Amino acid sequence: MGKEAKDISVFIVTLLLLILPREDAVAESSSSQDDINVSAILDSIQKGYDKRIRPNYGGVPVDVGVTMYIISISSLSEVQMDFTMDFYFRQYWHDNRLQFTARPGIESLSVGAEMIDKIWVPDTFFANEKSAYFHKATTMNSFLRFSATGDVLRSLR
Repeated sequence: MGKEAKDISVFIVTLLLLILPREDAVAESSSSQDDINVSAILDSIQKGYDKRIRPNYGGVPVDVGVTMYIISISSLSEVQMDFTMDFYFRQYWHDNRLQFTARPGIESLSVGAEMIDKIWVPDTFFANEKSAYFHKATTMNSFLRFSATGDVLRSLR
């Protein structure tokens, strides 16, 4: 190959490297766009949403599913008739007001504990409990996931 051919090849490769987008730049752009989409979805959901009113207000009661995954049982006392238990507690229900238009790659949203304070959540209680607390090491151990159809999952520890 002659010197001119090598120079042209180097020029073309250099030009392609400058023109073609890098994978990380494409991923960064896509990620930024997803951030904007998620923010827009969260903003649209919160408009006109009143957390004081349960879903289906005036209609059928809200069915709330509950699951509990027991991590440990300790401090068992037959005399005091009590024990200590660590567990994951999950609740799931449907809230039409939390529906949104799904976008490619965004069929559901998982958000942090701060969003839980902005939506209606069931008032679940444990009959005959002596005391209870939520695990708060470093941060509140909870999350919220809702789908485009309005299905909600709340998980606590």
